[in-house]
Amino acid sequence: MNIEHEEMLDIVDKNDEVISTMPRSEVYAQDLCSQMRSVWLLIKNEEGKLWIPRRCNSRPILPGYLDGSVVGHVQAGETYQQAMIREAQEEVGIDMSKIPYKLFGKITPHEDESFCFATVYECALQQAPANWNQREFSEWFWLSPQELMQKILAGEKVKDTLPIILQKYYGSSLS
Repeated sequence: MNIEHEEMLDIVDKNDEVISTMPRSEVYAQDLCSQMRSVWLLIKNEEGKLWIPRRCNSRPILPGYLDGSVVGHVQAGETYQQAMIREAQEEVGIDMSKIPYKLFGKITPHEDESFCFATVYECALQQAPANWNQREFSEWFWLSPQELMQKILAGEKVKDTLPIILQKYYGSSLS
């Protein structure tokens, strides 16, 4: 990838303060993922079920894994909230300026053993996003946090941060 067009990410210290900026490929090459930022937006319906997409098998990282409704990197200079709004538009075609959402909180590699620093949001939608990115996702499911945890226990591949979020914000456990 041409570095001029590559996503630039802020690198943060243990207090989530920016200490440098580098191309995404360098962050991964130098194994600095625990020092980058991400956002998670979980879409919940009136039944309390979460909209959970499956990553396409063609994805270079975690192909075929279940994912959060919207998950993405916080780009250099961006706030967590700005990244969530951008990613929601890019991944599922949702204009978050028209939908109420709530901030759940932050998980960190140091306190929660998450992959990176992540801020977690939730919004309510009664229907699945109509414009989800079919280059990113192959299918999707409405699953309760408990149903999702059961899939994980049965061996379903999911992003490592997803069970952490389910436990911390939805009270679902792996036991």
